[in-house]
Amino acid sequence: MAEGDIREASVTQLIRAVDECENYSFLVGAGSSRPAPAEIPTGGELIEMWKTECYDHENPDEDFETWVGTKEKKMDGDNEYGFWFEQRHPTRGERRERIQELVENATPTFGHVLLASLMDEGYVPHVLTPNFDDLLFDAFYLYLEDKPQVIDHRAVAPEFRLTHSESAIVKLHGDYLYDNLQKHRFRNGVESIRRRDEGRAPTDRRRVRANRCGL
Repeated sequence: MAEGDIREASVTQLIRAVDECENYSFLVGAGSSRPAPAEIPTGGELIEMWKTECYDHENPDEDFETWVGTKEKKMDGDNEYGFWFEQRHPTRGERRERIQELVENATPTFGHVLLASLMDEGYVPHVLTPNFDDLLFDAFYLYLEDKPQVIDHRAVAPEFRLTHSESAIVKLHGDYLYDNLQKHRFRNGVESIRRRDEGRAPTDRRRVRANRCGL
């Protein structure tokens, strides 16, 4: 197999490998939070939603595809997600509110609970994710006694070293993708929108921040 190729494996092979090796990390994308009861739209679905909403709001004379092509000529690079998010919600406050609307009523799926259990048992100590939701952490909070570290990769990556002694969720794009999206730059102190169920105490997240790493 050539270097860089992705090898596919069956579920049975994956289970056997994790059980024997105990040295796996998972990369979890938007699809993990799409099924019920989470039902958070994927990035692609959000892009199409924002395009349609912008088109309906502007009500241009040209057809949809031509209008989109004209708009995207102004796009800096290939960050379609950030471009359309800012087109639809120009201010930071609007973007923050939209993300909060998307995640505030979401509930961890069976997949989140299963992955949290694998992390808690030490089979998969680390999970890397670009997702902006906290559903994997919530699975720990709701169903397990332990709580993982939540690491803002862009804030602490130069200083932080992962170990297998504690579960960790590594947020590759920070906590929420609403700040300066076009250039994908995130401040060390990324604001965190905490989801709270009615009558539920705030999530006690042991967040690894830059100040803990001497930055």
